[in-house]
Amino acid sequence: MVPSEYEQALVLDASFVPKSGQKTYGLDRFWNGSHSRTEQGLEISALAWLESTGHCAYCLSVDQMPPTSEANNVEATRIDGYLEPLTRVVSANDLGFLHDVVTDGYDSHQKFIGGVRT
Repeated sequence: MVPSEYEQALVLDASFVPKSGQKTYGLDRFWNGSHSRTEQGLEISALAWLESTGHCAYCLSVDQMPPTSEANNVEATRIDGYLEPLTRVVSANDLGFLHDVVTDGYDSHQKFIGGVRT
């Protein structure tokens, strides 16, 4: 158990996985930060509980992002894809006491911020 006086936050980050071929589930065009462009491959989104006082992070989930063409809802976006695991994991593990979320600049969209706040 992490002491409540320790600084804590949720950390969310996506990672690009290069992949060729046509049969792999999730294959789409995602942002590859190493090359500063979108490329064909896979994307995973990792969520961790950061305890910065003791310099530890605990991985809570890693989810593969679905391809845009297979979205269940035409209104769904990549932002929804990032919010879903965050909402699911926070609810399932009663982590509502963690008030800070650390992520990269892509998630500064109003839709993401609004989803985190609810």
